[in-house]
Order: sequence, then structure tokens, then C-alpha cells
Amino acid sequence: MTEDRKRERDHALFRTLFNYSTDAVFVEDPRTGEILDVNDTATRQLGYSREELLDLTVADIDTELPTMEDYQAFVTNLKDDGHTTFDGTHRRKDGSTFPVEVNVSYIELDQLERGYVLALSRDVTERKRAEERIRENEAALERLNVGTQELIDAAPEEMRLRTADIAQSVLDVEYAGLWLYDETIGELDEYASRTSPEIDPDTVQLPTNLPDRVWQTFVSDDVDIENDVEGSGRETGTAPLRSRVLVPLGRHGVICVGSTQSDTFDDRLVDLVETVATTVETAWNRADGEANLKQQNAELARVDRLNILIREIDQALVRAETVESIDEAVCEHLAESALFEFAWIGEFDAAGDTVAAREWAGIDGTSLEQLTTSEESVWYESQVITAVRTDEVQVVADTATDPRASSWREAALESGARSCICIPLVYGESIYGVLVVYGRTPQPDERNVDVLSELGETIAHAIHAVETRVTQHTDSVVELTLQTTAEMPLVRLSLETDCVIEFEGAVPRDDGDMTVFFTAKDVSPNEVMAASEQSLVIKELSQLAQQDTGSKFKARLATSTLASKLLEQGATIRSLNIDAGTATAVVELPEAADVREFVEGVKRDVPDLDLLARQSQTRPPDKEQRLQTTFKQRLTPRQQEILQLAYRSGYFESPRVQTGKELSDALDLSQSTFNYHLRGGERKLLAMVFDHDPEA
Repeated sequence: MTEDRKRERDHALFRTLFNYSTDAVFVEDPRTGEILDVNDTATRQLGYSREELLDLTVADIDTELPTMEDYQAFVTNLKDDGHTTFDGTHRRKDGSTFPVEVNVSYIELDQLERGYVLALSRDVTERKRAEERIRENEAALERLNVGTQELIDAAPEEMRLRTADIAQSVLDVEYAGLWLYDETIGELDEYASRTSPEIDPDTVQLPTNLPDRVWQTFVSDDVDIENDVEGSGRETGTAPLRSRVLVPLGRHGVICVGSTQSDTFDDRLVDLVETVATTVETAWNRADGEANLKQQNAELARVDRLNILIREIDQALVRAETVESIDEAVCEHLAESALFEFAWIGEFDAAGDTVAAREWAGIDGTSLEQLTTSEESVWYESQVITAVRTDEVQVVADTATDPRASSWREAALESGARSCICIPLVYGESIYGVLVVYGRTPQPDERNVDVLSELGETIAHAIHAVETRVTQHTDSVVELTLQTTAEMPLVRLSLETDCVIEFEGAVPRDDGDMTVFFTAKDVSPNEVMAASEQSLVIKELSQLAQQDTGSKFKARLATSTLASKLLEQGATIRSLNIDAGTATAVVELPEAADVREFVEGVKRDVPDLDLLARQSQTRPPDKEQRLQTTFKQRLTPRQQEILQLAYRSGYFESPRVQTGKELSDALDLSQSTFNYHLRGGERKLLAMVFDHDPEA
């Protein structure tokens, strides 16, 4: 082989090896910076042809050496060291740049009597990206560590507020949101969100199907990744999410992180999102556990205080000998407890439909009066009365926000009351008042309500026992307040004429009918007369007198009345008023009477009869009752009827309101017959007073 052929072969081999190098190889003139030779890798990296590169200088492709002066200074240092390696940036033909690691040597060839710069350039884009990802991960983990420290002592409420902030800060994404699950309504809604400082929160446009995808993530407990969100077309002034990741947070909800760029969430970032979610869920579970434990401990302490309070009240009830001492002990113990602010016990007046405080503690009388009797407290009184009427505890959970408390809110809050519980004092068929307790905090515990309800029964039993002991040693009667809406004749008449009827008296007739005397208020006599003509059970109705208090009437009824039912069961009627179709009666029974048997006896004819109140009343020796009994025994029904008619019609007044002629006409009797029965009745009454013969 000739020397020329050998050199050609060696040159071809060198060129082949030169081009197969994975690094870009540059041979440079150290004097001018011109590129003297390159391999194929250099042309592929930079996008130039070999001929184009040979027309360029180092300054055209190396951003670190932009001028000839910079290159000459670099060569001078290189000659001293002979070799160097540095990181730089190369510029492609299209103007884009990429990072490179350059290994440079200065070579002098004696035979050519000149030097060359040999540069091997390696594209380190992927390495730089990996390093950048590592740095980003390290920074994100550091931020997560800071966020975790914040969550260590956070309460569940703060956890809800901070989750979106921490997720956005750690992941450095444009959007992060917490979708919170509400166990009370079973719904999942966006609770809080955070955007990067570069984006206006109001411009973020969430995908239209996001709520459905969030719900699916929550129920499936699987991560949902979408790097090309459909339906995210950009509208003017909006920043739509083009990619997003949904990660479940166990029972708490879902974290949503999003970007306005497509293909944002690679495996590395998704792993980081899951790490954030796991950290948040773990911290949240811990916070919930600690909160539950704290709540349980507080509940145990509260129950213990409540049990001690109830024991103290029970002991006081055992020692109490009067109703007054019972009321005082109950109110004072409740007011002194840390569980409640103040308390009072009220007496229910069924006839007037009102409640009057009879004992209180923890509040002065003036403040209590403002709270219970001011014109603005109409609703409040109705709540107390509702408790009495229904025999059920009534609760106002928060006086500051409950719209039903608007009329008495200011007075309650000034007195420190944030909640109110009204407890009827009921034992058997009897109501002994109402206990009203005010809490220091809103939303009273349900167990508080249950315990106070049981306490109400205990108090009522204690009052019943005291009153029973008292009645055994005194001349007493049992006073009952009864109410019904049964459609009896006078109830129906009250409804039809929209008036108030006050019962005056009743006398049974020989023919089985009943003569009833009553006063009608707030209505003209003609309206009453017209309404009676339409009634099948009112056989006769006549006006006896017209007074300032109303019109007095006598009616003959073909059916029994509430009054007759009460009288048949042995009651004495103290009052019987009918208003708006509701009859309210106050009656008295002997102290030895069986109240339950009496009420059940009346209910056989009046099924909807309600016993509103029961209380013992001490009476002087009941001469009045004995006189009434004797009156009914001695006089005939006609004599009783005529005497009542004459008395209630003003016949005995001076001057007479009605004459004997007017009364006899009203009874459809001759005046002589009327006078006969009237004088016969008067004679028997006088005999009861003056004669010693009990049969006279």
C-alpha cells in the first residue's frame, strides 16, 4: 500500500469516528474563533449544515462568548491550563438555545507550527431538566415541611381554610381548591380555593364537568388526572384550566389542583400532589381525633357537673316543705351552676292565657319583668305557654340568631342568655307551672334538654306531694282549668257570631231541656238572635238585659252543655268563658275527689277536653257550697229557673231592670204563675235562714 493510500484510509477512518461521536465536536482557530471543522452531531444539534457552520465563528453559537474579545480572553486562559470543562449555552440556527457541557483542549501541532482549539460539546438538556426537577422536588418538599408544621397544631376548622393555600404554595400551580364533604346534607362543594399571585382569582374558569368528576373521585377514592381538559376554550378575560388532578382526602373531601397549561402533570408532579394530599389527610384525621377527644372530655365533665346539679336539686326537693321552698331551691341551684345563666318558675293562668313569674334567681326582678312582660315579648310568652299547653319542652337554640327570638333578643342578650329552655311542670293530669332556664352558650346539648325534662317531672311530683300533705290538714279544694273546642251549642254560637260568651248559670227543666243564662260580648243582640234561629238545639232565646258589659240572654237548649256535664260530675263552676270556638272552664272539686276519674267522666261526652292546670286552693269553711247544695235540694227546677232569671235579669235591682210582667212574658207564663213560683222560692230561701227546722 502506497503512503497516499494509507493516509486516505486513515483520514476516512478518522472522519467516520469523528462523525459517530455522540458529542458535538468543534475544531476552532484560536486566533479568529472561526470554526474549522465539525462532526455530524454538531450539525444535528445546531440545525446548520456543515458548510454553514464552517462559515461561522464561536461567537455565533456560544452565548457565553458573544464577542471576539471574550473568545481571545478565554483562549489565553486555555493556553495556560491546556484543558477546561464548563457549562454553557449554545444557540441553534432557529435562535433557540439549549444547555451544554463543553470539554475544551488547546492543542499545538509542531509539524504544522500552529495551535488549535478542540471542543467537545454535550447536550445536557435532559440532565438539566432532571436536576431542575430534583431542585423543584426538594423545594416543594421543603415547602410541604413548612406547611406540615403549620398543620400540626391546627384545628379542623383551620385545616379547612389552610388546605388550598398549602396545596397551591407547595405545588406552585396556578390553582388549588378544597372540595369539602358536608356529612349533614351529603353534598360535596368547593369550600376554599387559592390561585397563584400572577392570576386574578375571578378569571379562573373551571371545567364545566368538574363537580361530577370531583364527586366520582370522592366516591371511588381514586386519583383522576386530565392533561388536556375538554371544554376549556379560552374566553376573553378568563384563565381556563387546561390540565388538572383530583386527589381524594378520605372522608373529608377532594383536593383539586390545576394549571392553565396542557400536559402540566407528569408522574413526578402527580406523585407530589398525592404526597400533599396524604399529608393533609393525615393531619386532618389527627386534628379530628384530638378535637373529638377534647369534646368527649368536655362532655364527660359537663355530664358530671349536670349530675351533681341534679343530685343537689333532688336533695333540696326532699327537704322542701312548701311550694315556695321548692321554687326557690330549684331556681337558685340552676342559677348558681356554671351550666346556666339564670332561671325562673312561672304560674300559668289558663283563663287569661298568661304566665306570671312566681320565683327566680340569677336575674333581678326588673330585668325579668322586661324580658317577660314587655310588649315586645309576645312570641316569647307564647313559647312558654306552648310548653304548658303541649306538655312538651320548648327550646330556643340561639337567641342571637333564631328569627323567632327577634322580639325579645335584646333583653335576653343583655342578661347573658344565649339559649332558652321552657320545661312544663307536669305530674299525671296536673300542670304545676313552667320552669324557664337560660343557657350561657347557644345550641344547648340535647342531653341537657332531656335531663331538664326529667327534672321538670321530678319538680312537679314534689309540688304534688307538698300540696297533698297540705290538703290533708286544711279545708281545701282542687281547682282545675279545663278547655275544649267541642261543638256544643254555645261554642257554635260563639263561632258563628264571633263573640265572647260568659256562662252565668244553668237550670235543668222538667221536660229534660236545659235553661242557660249567659252574657254575649262584642256583638249586637240582633246578631245573636239571628244566629240562634238557625240552630236546631236552641229552642228559645230571649234577651234579658243590655248592659255595658254585654247582652244577657236566657236560652232553652234541647241538648246538654259543657256546664251540665261538669255539674253532673259534681264540680262547682267558678267561670266558663267561650272565645273563638274555645271554651275554658275553671271548676272546683272537693279535696277528696279523684281528679283523673272526674276528667275521664267528662271526656266520655267531651272527648277533646284538655286539663290545662291543677292546683290546690285553701278555702274557708265552705258555707257557700253547702248553701248551694241545699238550694238545689229544696227548690223545684221551676223555682230555681225563675229565681235565677229574676236575679240575673235585674228584677231585684232598684230600680228594677226588668219587671215581673217582662219576665213572665219571657218565660211564656202568666204573671200570676210567675209570681207564684217566685214567692214560693223566696219563702223556702228565707226558711233556710230563719227556721231551725232543717226540713222547713
